[in-house]
Amino acid sequence: MDGDTQLQMKTRIPTAQEIQVVADLQLAAKQEEEARGRLLPRFLQVDGNAEKLAGRYQLLATKYKNGQPVWCKCGSPAQAIYSDTDGRWVFGLVGGGPQERCLACSEIPHHGQLPHKMEVEWRRGPGAADNSEEFLKITIRDADICVACNGAGCKTCLGTGKALQPTAPFQKKPPESFQELQKGFLDAYGKWIRYELPGVQLVPTQVGGRVEQGILTSMRKEDVQLQPAYHGTLRKNFDSIQRNGLLVPGTGGVTVANGSAHGVGIYTAKLGASRLSQG
Repeated sequence: MDGDTQLQMKTRIPTAQEIQVVADLQLAAKQEEEARGRLLPRFLQVDGNAEKLAGRYQLLATKYKNGQPVWCKCGSPAQAIYSDTDGRWVFGLVGGGPQERCLACSEIPHHGQLPHKMEVEWRRGPGAADNSEEFLKITIRDADICVACNGAGCKTCLGTGKALQPTAPFQKKPPESFQELQKGFLDAYGKWIRYELPGVQLVPTQVGGRVEQGILTSMRKEDVQLQPAYHGTLRKNFDSIQRNGLLVPGTGGVTVANGSAHGVGIYTAKLGASRLSQG
């Protein structure tokens, strides 16, 4: 390149729109860095007059949207609480493309304040099917905090300030029948499952005699504790599971249906993580 060519070169001045794009990206990166440094609630509990929005939402530890954390609704992984580009908290369907839409949003920007810390009105979004009411009555709280004392510590939470997990039944005496086991299970975990999966109906089912006796025999062992677990499967598999129980792929004609990233086995999800068992 000679001197004449160098003199003819000009530095292009970026447009105002380009400058704004860079500024927005820098701000989002800064907000995400700040959000990662905050102590975020693992679960948010949403209540109010918007039935489709109510329920329990789980923090997605590695996912951020517009610089802010995302909570995914348990049982409906496509529905989440996140921040939009205008800095408002949004209840919406995520995933990108035409499926992404706002169901409800905060009336004012959050300025970095977490959703359960805001006292704000919520406006029904353009993506909501029901437009009967413009404003919604929505309350959001940290689901890990004791409701009775709001984290201060009381008799209900044994002074911990935390929402206690359900106590496993039959720790002192094993059930005498499978029907007693089913009742004990529903008494211990029913409300927690309904909390996580609003609208679900829990109905005791009949299982094969060998499955029934196998479970009752296991319950008589001192080191066995009854715990709930989610296992996603197709409806066509219900009869086989009730008759034979859950089988490891490779036995009883069962094959791997949804992968085996952690080895061949029966994949389940703990209470509070039902979305992991959804297809």
